[in-house]
Amino acid sequence: MYAFKLEPKIAPEEYLEAERQADSRSEWHDGIVIRMVGASEEHIDIVENISGQLYIELRGKSCRTATHDLRGKTSRSYVYPDVVVTCGDRVYNDQDCLTNPQVLIEVLSDSTERADRGWKLTEYRSIPSVQEIIHVYQDRVQVDCYSRPDKNETRWLYEAYISLEAELVIASLEVTLPLREIYANVVPEGDADPA
Repeated sequence: MYAFKLEPKIAPEEYLEAERQADSRSEWHDGIVIRMVGASEEHIDIVENISGQLYIELRGKSCRTATHDLRGKTSRSYVYPDVVVTCGDRVYNDQDCLTNPQVLIEVLSDSTERADRGWKLTEYRSIPSVQEIIHVYQDRVQVDCYSRPDKNETRWLYEAYISLEAELVIASLEVTLPLREIYANVVPEGDADPA
């Protein structure tokens, strides 16, 4: 979804002031501003597929989704996850930065995988409300799910889903998403017919 262009370190207040007036989005991690650029067609399709399926599955529940433009706050970062699910009231800090996501989903690309699987995964696990962190690869059929079995636990479980026949289980939402639906209209390398 983005390429990285590092700028000199700035304070979080400076970042937020600039970000609120910017035409494009940037993330901030420990003083470093990370400029974001446009997403690939596959990335966009996967995000839309997931968001659409979650909308259907969560209809009538107290949970709702947001994509791309909902800025979140962690202990040392401001981020824009690809898909965020909150249940109950959304809680904000710094006026417009979400602090209580329940599920965070990132679509991985060559330019984002290192950050998504590195510092962002660490930051996401530090958020007390987060129950699942999901990574969806755009270049192959693979979905990784990190889940916290109990809200108060520090232990995380890892599951990998690697077949279009598999179904991603998001336990905290009581939702199951078929990988065939996640990858609908996307043809990852090595798969002639994912649809």
